Amino acid sequence: MNKLITAIVVIIILIGGYYWLAMPKTAGQITATGNVATTTQTATAVTFEMKSGGFYFKPNSLKVKLGQLVTINIDTAGGMHTFTIDELGVNVNTPGGQVTTVTFTPTKKGTFEFYCAMAGHRAKGQVGTLIVE
Repeated sequence: MNKLITAIVVIIILIGGYYWLAMPKTAGQITATGNVATTTQTATAVTFEMKSGGFYFKPNSLKVKLGQLVTINIDTAGGMHTFTIDELGVNVNTPGGQVTTVTFTPTKKGTFEFYCAMAGHRAKGQVGTLIVE
């Protein structure tokens, strides 16, 4: 009887492990140039948690789907910054010391640069990439 129970448990673990490994990973964490973005994703919406400050965005690369509602909660350190994507008409001030929510829906596919439009910040590396598939 013990051998039968052990065999059943082993089979259940093997089947469960197979399904867990075989399932596509569409939500959770997205790794971007060494930075980990906490994301929540559905078929119609995705939310990112981002940090911004002295010439950086973390993460600095995001991937979304065409027509998907994109929300980025930007926790900004230091003075005034912006989150700007020229091609998609996004330009939002992100004051230091607070979290600013940026929401938009991409209307075209491609790779787009986002950046801080404050004088000199873009040139000093406060840029990133948005990939719309």
